[in-house]
Amino acid sequence: GGGRPVGAGGRPRQAPGRPAWGAFGAFLPGHFQARRRPIGRGRVLSWSATLGAPGVVLGNGLMAARLWRGEDPLGKRIALDGPDDNPAWLSVVGVVKNAVRAIWAAPPDDEVYLSLLQRQALLESPPPQEAYVTFVPRTDGNPAALAPSLRAPVRRLARPPPVPRRRARRAHRPTR
Repeated sequence: GGGRPVGAGGRPRQAPGRPAWGAFGAFLPGHFQARRRPIGRGRVLSWSATLGAPGVVLGNGLMAARLWRGEDPLGKRIALDGPDDNPAWLSVVGVVKNAVRAIWAAPPDDEVYLSLLQRQALLESPPPQEAYVTFVPRTDGNPAALAPSLRAPVRRLARPPPVPRRRARRAHRPTR
């Protein structure tokens, strides 16, 4: 996750230096169902939202109200890098209920939910601040009984952190 400038299709650009910002995260299908986060309108992310498919996104109710006050956000377009001359537009397919992110007493932020399957950079070489995955399993039974069956798949998905290249250093000898 993190914050990015958000540009809304068909809307005037934000004043220079004051873009609209949205917290964002990339998720796999099933995330909202596993967390029991209700979708207020539209649909959840699907397994068909892959690299070759048209870009889709979910937004929370606060973001939808700020960008499209009084309008239906479904089918509207946003660009996360701001509305420049050639933005990568994403279509809003659903609106998620607002939720608290980090500080329980704080009001919700504008939020954007991307399909991880459509984010090639995150799939191949995520930057350090985005190189973590939260695994959210859900079961109707005993959660401890589920743990052994999850270990192997999680290990297959988990990549070790990159090891920085080290250059050989010559020993420093003080000069006299």
